[in-house]
Amino acid sequence: RKPVHASASHRRHSRTQMRRVRFVDRHAIHCSGKLWGDIFMNRQPSILIVDDEADFRDNLADILALDGYETVSASCVHDVHARCDLHRLTAILLDRRLPDGNGDSLLPYIRENAPDTAIILMTGHAEIDAAIAALRHGAVDFLLKPIEPKTLRDRLGRVCAQQRMQWELAEAQSKLIQAER
Repeated sequence: RKPVHASASHRRHSRTQMRRVRFVDRHAIHCSGKLWGDIFMNRQPSILIVDDEADFRDNLADILALDGYETVSASCVHDVHARCDLHRLTAILLDRRLPDGNGDSLLPYIRENAPDTAIILMTGHAEIDAAIAALRHGAVDFLLKPIEPKTLRDRLGRVCAQQRMQWELAEAQSKLIQAER
């Protein structure tokens, strides 16, 4: 129920919250900007954005920050190799063409060091063969630039929902094993 003397800004805020709730119900991913599974683990979903264009990285980071994601950035293959926390990331948005290599060469490295982290490859060139190869080497999706915010949100939402289900399944299996003891 709305208060009798709700201000216009409060009504707008309530409508925004209602849209967020519908978004939660539809995609089952956000709850005040956090993944359901990450609520239990007390951490925000975190995304590594790997792209050589600083403006593009900043734009993606701004979009994702509005949705409650924590973002970190890298501009080249070397920056990704220097990170020791790949396993703590929810997803990696990886540009296919980087100044010191390509995203395709990073796929096996990321798979080895962060097998549960989802990788979404991004490119400005529509190459079907490259998309198929990326999917075979561990990427979960392939996005064409320029990326629409809605498309980005939908794809990350799907990835996060899948990770949440995997977390819940692992939690249920753990409880079952403990109950059998």
